[in-house]
Amino acid sequence: MNSTSFFAFYGAFVATANVAWNIYLYINERPQLKITGMIAWVIQGGVRQEKKEFFITITNLSKRPITISSVAGLNYDGSTIVSKPAMNECPKELFEGHQLKFTFGYADCINEKLKQIRVWDTKGKCWLFPEKELELLKHQNLIAVNQDK
Repeated sequence: MNSTSFFAFYGAFVATANVAWNIYLYINERPQLKITGMIAWVIQGGVRQEKKEFFITITNLSKRPITISSVAGLNYDGSTIVSKPAMNECPKELFEGHQLKFTFGYADCINEKLKQIRVWDTKGKCWLFPEKELELLKHQNLIAVNQDK
């Protein structure tokens, strides 16, 4: 094996290792958000409000910061529900592990008309609220509404 073959082999090895490292970084450092929601009573000044409210929490799971630009709910008829503080708090930069909380107002917005809850970042990526969790919240809210009657 002459020196030319050695350097060719070494160059191929380094290039392959570099490609593998870049693929690893691409997979492990891509933007990741966790979006959760809950329906709960709001207590202000020790007094429980008349109706329950729907809250959404957005958590940055990636190492790089993500800037949230807007949050909205989309109904099946095409109309939208915009979360109340999202208008004032967005854009908001989330660093690793940080959370952002919004309220959509009264929980009655979580009904059979609601199709999706969407979160957008400043790069144009749209993140969706988990469909199974949304269906569970709709079901829980329906049971709660029927119990209140």
